[in-house]
Amino acid sequence: MKLSLLILSIILIFGCAEKTIDSSSDDSFKKSIESIESSFTEEEKDDFKRAIQAIAFLHTGDIFRFATNPEGMGQIIKHKLHRKTAKKIIKKGNLIIVERKAQIHYNFEKYQNELLNLKNKEAKANEDKEQLKAFQVLRSRFYYEERSNRELPIIEITLRNNTGHPVSRAYFQCALSTPGRSVPWVNGSFNIATRGIEPGEEVTWKIDFATYSKWAKAPKDRQDMVLTVTVPRIDGRDKKPIFNSKFSKRDKARLKTLTKLIDELKTILAKLEK
Repeated sequence: MKLSLLILSIILIFGCAEKTIDSSSDDSFKKSIESIESSFTEEEKDDFKRAIQAIAFLHTGDIFRFATNPEGMGQIIKHKLHRKTAKKIIKKGNLIIVERKAQIHYNFEKYQNELLNLKNKEAKANEDKEQLKAFQVLRSRFYYEERSNRELPIIEITLRNNTGHPVSRAYFQCALSTPGRSVPWVNGSFNIATRGIEPGEEVTWKIDFATYSKWAKAPKDRQDMVLTVTVPRIDGRDKKPIFNSKFSKRDKARLKTLTKLIDELKTILAKLEK
């Protein structure tokens, strides 16, 4: 009688044992998943598939690696699922999803803050660009001047400060070109510290450059060259910017990247919420 009860207990234990995934071969892997899903409701099937996808993403999150070695990555996934019950897989998958959501929300907020700061910087740069029009470049020209048996390149600029602020340093972006010619002879930037240009004051500066500077590469035999000068920044008495219109190529590229990243994270979050 006792022996019969023992045999019955063993049969019940093994008969009621939870099904597990068998990854010993592709065929057994497929059949074991089908066997597990056969007793599931549609909702449970969705939970099970979502959990497997989460585990797969955790171990093959590098899309490039998966694309270059799909078979190898597939084996890694199968190894992670081998002999696991649906209950354990769903539990593990849900944990991964929760952690992934938290990380995505963190990145989403971080990128949004960075994007907002960049947009504010861009808006401020555009505002300052308009304000800098009051720091007028009235005349500008480029020429060579002989000094001590050397021909030095000279940039001569006449400025008027209508900003309402005294200026201690001015920054210049210059291009020396010939009308009809697509490429400038010389492009360059420089800045000059002054004793102060008061509001309403007009000054003329002659800036000489070394014979080894880029400006010395400009042609000496052309009379059709035009010097275009813009002022991207001016500083005040405290040596801090009064107006600064700089918004670099790097800033623009980062702005574009962040916009794309945020859109991608929105899509991922929407899928995770389903």
